[in-house]
Amino acid sequence: MDTKKIVLITSILGIFLLLSISYFSSPRLIQISEINAEYLNKKVRIQGTIISIKNYDNFQILTIEENNNIIDVVVDEKQNISKNQNIGVIGKVSIYKENIQINAEIISSTYPSPG
Repeated sequence: MDTKKIVLITSILGIFLLLSISYFSSPRLIQISEINAEYLNKKVRIQGTIISIKNYDNFQILTIEENNNIIDVVVDEKQNISKNQNIGVIGKVSIYKENIQINAEIISSTYPSPG
């Protein structure tokens, strides 16, 4: 085999490997109703509508609703978001004062807000 074919095959295998890693490294989308103590310290991905935003000096707490189920999402840096906005969240599940919450790592728009 000549060098060009080896380089091409290696490049294709490398791209396939990177795509596989990115696919399996992102947590699967779960329903808020599924989150319980078994998910403690695990990374999850949810989506829903912001129904409340509480601003503090160094962080925000977003209350997210999906199909009448709610969860608080703690955000370390204030985000440019608004009530009734639909978002996706990737973060780690934790417990604060006996309530399950998510410590956000990534927040993104998921779909347009109704309106």
